Amino acid sequence: MPLILSHATPQDAARISEIHMAAFGSNKMLLAQFPTPAIRAVLRDSIEKKALADIDDPKTSVLVVRELETMQGDAGVDRERSDVGRGKIISFAKWSHPVEEGEDYSEPQWAWPEGTERDILEKWTKVVDEAQDKVLGREPSYRELLASP
Repeated sequence: MPLILSHATPQDAARISEIHMAAFGSNKMLLAQFPTPAIRAVLRDSIEKKALADIDDPKTSVLVVRELETMQGDAGVDRERSDVGRGKIISFAKWSHPVEEGEDYSEPQWAWPEGTERDILEKWTKVVDEAQDKVLGREPSYRELLASP
């Protein structure tokens, strides 16, 4: 199974959303925050739009791993297709780049679906942020390192 790592393209956003929902769609916290199938269907669209915004964001890198198709070459030997746009995306990752002090930048925001249980979402976000502070301490994060004097 040949794999290739490449930058995501706008055409990849729907598959990124599909993978995200496959990974987290049965998570109890996601189900509490987005309590109905109808809201989760709109969430899938929101994830796709966020992926598109992140792909277009110069301060974000979205990478995908594709499982490449193989073709029969001369003498029956398999060879990989050379075009990166082919092959099924099986994974993705997102990295935020540093923001310089004084740089006018805002990360693309999420557009949460109507019906999102915002209280649960906000409480969960607070718990996650507190856990991050506890584990990482008060050391500056990747973005904060360049912004500090």
